[in-house]
Amino acid sequence: MAAEQRTPALVVGVDDTRASLDAVHWAVAEAGRQGLPVRLLHASVPAPSANGHRAELALAERLVATAAALDPGVEVFTELAPYDPVTALLQASREAFALVIAAHGHRGLTGPLPGQVSRAVAARADCPVVVVRGARTAGTGPRRIAVGVGEAEESRAALEFAFRLAAADDATVEAVRAWPRQGRAEPRHRTCAPSAPAPWETRARTTLDTALRTATRRHQQVPVRRITAAGPARDVLLLAASAADLLVVGAHRRAPDLGCLNHALLQHASCPVAVVPG
Repeated sequence: MAAEQRTPALVVGVDDTRASLDAVHWAVAEAGRQGLPVRLLHASVPAPSANGHRAELALAERLVATAAALDPGVEVFTELAPYDPVTALLQASREAFALVIAAHGHRGLTGPLPGQVSRAVAARADCPVVVVRGARTAGTGPRRIAVGVGEAEESRAALEFAFRLAAADDATVEAVRAWPRQGRAEPRHRTCAPSAPAPWETRARTTLDTALRTATRRHQQVPVRRITAAGPARDVLLLAASAADLLVVGAHRRAPDLGCLNHALLQHASCPVAVVPG
């Protein structure tokens, strides 16, 4: 008899801090919209003593009760993992719909530097990683999901994730593409051509339209706002995040780390940030 296939869950890295509770709130709200279960994951190394184990079980019971109160229709279960946080979360990412981690404040999940674990996991996870940060962790009214758009192929997974979330509750996707300010030099590798190259803004709009083609065809009911803006990608995306409920960006899995842009967004965005492997 074939083994029963489990529905992928939203996996939340938890401890007993307020930041962790914000992550639980975000995950339960999203799980309710997506029809997904929530798995609360607490990692502990070394293995706790008997008293420590009882404390962890009590924490798990409190978090389950909190999640049930937020949305009784969401299935919530817990796991105590005898691994370091990065290992536990990366293992969970193999089967999860997404990982949800608070940006700061986790005694059990951040290691020696604030945000160290969230950055390490976002750079290496097999699924999207949502880092819950900023004041806009649970906005009211129609949601706005901003997504940074690079080249068409690079942005496909990030766009699909953003549209999947938006389709569940009539949220608007704001597709954002930055272009260099007027006066910057053209790329060194430009080839000679008989006609002048298209303006940067026109190129940005063309790239945006090309990247959006598949996602808009698949999710025709999702409202889309196209945004092209002059300036560094970091500044343009942080501005978009200031008015959004979620910022979605892609990540190269062949790269050894997140890169400067995504690193800056995880540090400074004023809303949760989803890093989607491509």
